[in-house]
Amino acid sequence: MLRIIFCIYCGLLLGACRPEVHPEVYVRIVGAEKNVPAILTIDGREYPLILDSMGVAVLALPSLSGFSEGELKYGIYRLPLLVESGKGFEIYMSLLPDDFGAEFTGAGAVKNEIWNGKYFRPMADSVYMLDEEAFLRYIGESREADRHISDSLGKNALFTALIEKKLELSALERLVRYPERHIRLTGQQDFLPSESYCYYVEERLKEREVSLKQAAYRRILTEWIDMYISRKISGSDSFREFLSRAGYADTSFLQGGEQS
Repeated sequence: MLRIIFCIYCGLLLGACRPEVHPEVYVRIVGAEKNVPAILTIDGREYPLILDSMGVAVLALPSLSGFSEGELKYGIYRLPLLVESGKGFEIYMSLLPDDFGAEFTGAGAVKNEIWNGKYFRPMADSVYMLDEEAFLRYIGESREADRHISDSLGKNALFTALIEKKLELSALERLVRYPERHIRLTGQQDFLPSESYCYYVEERLKEREVSLKQAAYRRILTEWIDMYISRKISGSDSFREFLSRAGYADTSFLQGGEQS
């Protein structure tokens, strides 16, 4: 009996003395060039990656809770990531013209495949050529399909909520880009979005005001402001006036803009 107790005690002691093991992200970039920095960003914090001669780097993930949004940056390329506490994964990125793309393997692979999957692919140019009414109808039908997708992702409520947020921002980005893309693709240089269209977009922007400190939301909002200014839409001749129309306080937006 004493021998058994002693063995258990030794096992517990050795376990306590082992260093904490963090999950790792393995990165391999095929076609990587010298002197081009590779950076892994997690929750706004940057972790430089030192690629070896094979384009390989390994990073031990920091302590996280739940899910964290991230990004693999390499030169002009950006690969969105979703990092889950306690789950490492492998990223294989190819920059070769005949094999361009990225794939994931490992414990966190499936969610990253979904995060980068077909649900977020660019919309066809032909959709941006539709008139306002048809375009808004298409967006509405797409959002309904998106809800069915998010409902089918399983029982992880947090992951589903993140996907739903990303789908909403994707729809908002398409709404914001419609006027400029429509002009460029149809050649209708005198086209201006209607007052009802602008009101609809601004209401959607205000619904997402909680995302003000997120880089993606600020980029979308800035694009909408730039469109107002460049097209000289009636009643919106300045940056400050637009903020007032959209219901944002200048200080709130500026504070959000200072965040990374």
